[in-house]
Amino acid sequence: MGNYRFRRHHGDPTKSIVICVDYADHLAKTIVNARHFSETLIVTAPHDAATREYPNTYVTDAFYRNGAHFNKGAAMEEAFNVIGRAGWICTWDADILLPDDLQLPELDPWTLYSAPRRMDDGAISREWGFPGYFHIFNAIAHAPPWYDVTFKHAGGGDGYFASRFAKREYLPIEVRHFGPRDTNWCGRDNPVMAEMIAGRDADGAAVWNERVNDRIGSPGSDFRL
Repeated sequence: MGNYRFRRHHGDPTKSIVICVDYADHLAKTIVNARHFSETLIVTAPHDAATREYPNTYVTDAFYRNGAHFNKGAAMEEAFNVIGRAGWICTWDADILLPDDLQLPELDPWTLYSAPRRMDDGAISREWGFPGYFHIFNAIAHAPPWYDVTFKHAGGGDGYFASRFAKREYLPIEVRHFGPRDTNWCGRDNPVMAEMIAGRDADGAAVWNERVNDRIGSPGSDFRL
């Protein structure tokens, strides 16, 4: 893992982080993404024995501390500290498959990049809030901490991170998304998610919306679809 370079950086190392808890079946299909990066850190929970079999895996209970259902933000913050907060970093979900060819145009270190995702039914999904299924950014853009760590689920920490960037841009590629979207914010197949309607009743959602609204569409912002 990590014998390749992210091609657009012309040899500069680009690290990646993938969250994988109870998603080892998807990771078996998407671990090939690691070929694009100088290093890939897999982040999982203690109970996920299947994912812990992979090399370069970081195991943490941060997902469930303080009664959280699935605090992705807290786990990501630990992962950033482990892999290092320097240079270009790509974060991707275990159910996201990147294209074979990632020869991209020159990127701006002050911009957050993502890509539209093609769903199982063939539809292309573009979201205004730049959810964290696939992000590319440079560590110089913001001082840490980067993610909001107060959410009890996975639906807000990365959204807050995206809202910190005045410039957000979709890359001229698409990624493949396996399985349904927006259904496992509380962990895979957690029935608690059924009680949330697209996160509107989720813990922390109101605060997140305020933060996003303060940035999305604000003077000087540059959000491109």
